[in-house]
Amino acid sequence: MHKLAPLFFLWLGILTSQAQSTYQKDWHQLYTAVQQLPSYREQMKGESKVAYALGAERLKNVQPTSDFQEFYTLSQLLLPFRDNHLAFYQNPKQAITKEMLVDSAWITAYRQSESFLGFPRVTLARDSLEAVLQNTAFDQVEGVYHYESYLQVGIYRTARKDSLLGVVLHSRLPHWQPGQLAFILREFKPDHFRAYHAHLLQKTFLLVKNEKFIPGRLTETPWKKESKTPDYVNYSGKVFELKALSDQVQYLHLGSFSTSPQELLKSAAFYDRIKDSLHAPQLIVDLRNNGGGGFKASRKFLHLLQRYTRRGTVYALVNHRTFSNAEQFALELRKLKRVTLLGSTTNGTLTYGNNYGKRMALPSGKYTLYPTDMKDSGHYQRYEEVGVAPDILLDYNRDWTEQTLNYIRQTANR
Repeated sequence: MHKLAPLFFLWLGILTSQAQSTYQKDWHQLYTAVQQLPSYREQMKGESKVAYALGAERLKNVQPTSDFQEFYTLSQLLLPFRDNHLAFYQNPKQAITKEMLVDSAWITAYRQSESFLGFPRVTLARDSLEAVLQNTAFDQVEGVYHYESYLQVGIYRTARKDSLLGVVLHSRLPHWQPGQLAFILREFKPDHFRAYHAHLLQKTFLLVKNEKFIPGRLTETPWKKESKTPDYVNYSGKVFELKALSDQVQYLHLGSFSTSPQELLKSAAFYDRIKDSLHAPQLIVDLRNNGGGGFKASRKFLHLLQRYTRRGTVYALVNHRTFSNAEQFALELRKLKRVTLLGSTTNGTLTYGNNYGKRMALPSGKYTLYPTDMKDSGHYQRYEEVGVAPDILLDYNRDWTEQTLNYIRQTANR
C-alpha cells in the first residue's frame, strides 16, 4: 500500500530509579523461570543457548521509559524458542469494570490519570490513514478492523517492514481514545506474528506468540475487517453431538477435550451414549474450534474411531482454532487408515502445556507469567508454530460441511 508520512510512536511515562530497580528484579526472576521450562531445555542447546544468554544479558541492561516498554522488553525473553502455551501479560493497576464505564465522574478522573495519559499512542492524520486503509484488499493484513461494535482500528505497516501497528480510529468505549495503540504485530513469517494485544476492558497488554492473519481477520483475537467476516464454523453450538446427515454419512462433533472433573463426566456420558451408534459408512468428525485438553478425555474417542475405521471412512474437519490436544488428536487420527483431514491448518500450539494452571507474578507485581511444565511427549515440536496442515484445503467462503459432503460424493466410489 501507499507509504504514509513518518509516524511517531509515543512511549509516555518516565520510570523512576526505583522502577528501574524493579525492572532488574523482574528480569532476573523471569530469566530464571524461563531456564526451568521444558521447552527452553529441549530447544536452547549449544550455540543457541549461548546466543540466548547473550541476548538476555543485553535485555537486562535496557532502560525502559514506560511500563509498556518494560513489558515489551521483558517479553523478548520468551520469543527465541517455540512454546505457544506460554503466556505473559500485564496486571491492571486498578481493575476496570463495566459499571465504571457508565460513571461520568470515574471517566473524568480516569482521563486525567497516568494510566490514560501515559497509554501508548501514535501521532498521525487518522482521517488520511483511514482513507488509505479502506482501500486495502480483504486478503491483505493491512486495513480497517473492528472489535465487534466497540472499537475500530487501522492496521498499517511501519517503516520497519516486519512491524505493524493497530491504532484506534473510532471508539464507543469512553476509556479508549482515537490514536491510542490497540496492538502491535511483529511478523516472524508471512502472516504469522508475535502480537501485543491490549485487553478491551482493562487496557493491559498480553503477549500472543502465534497470532495469524487469514483473509479478513486475525485468528487469535476478535478483530475482523468486516462484521460479516465468517468464522467458518456452522455446528449447532453443542460441545458434543452425533447426528445423521444422510443414510450414508454421520456427523460427530467433538468440541472439547477438557480434563476438568466436570467436563470429563460430560465427555464420558456422551461417549457411553454414542459408542455403539457409528453405523454409516462415512463419518465427518468435526474438531473445529476444539481448544484441546488432554488424552485423559480424548483417548476414548480416538480408540472409538480406530475401531470405526476398520469398516468406515473418517473425514476430520480442522481449522486455525483446533488447538493443543485437539491437534495431537488430529495427528494420531491421521495415522489410521481411511482418514482424511479437511479444512485449514491448525493453530500450532500443541507441544507443551501447563498441568496445574500455575501462574507466577514478577516482583514488581506488574506482570504475570503463565509457564509451561509439560515435555514434548509425542514428538510434536516440529508442528509448534506451524500447525497440522489438512490433506484437503477448504474454501473459507463456503460452508465446510457442504464442501466435505461434496468431497465424499466425489471420492466415495473411487
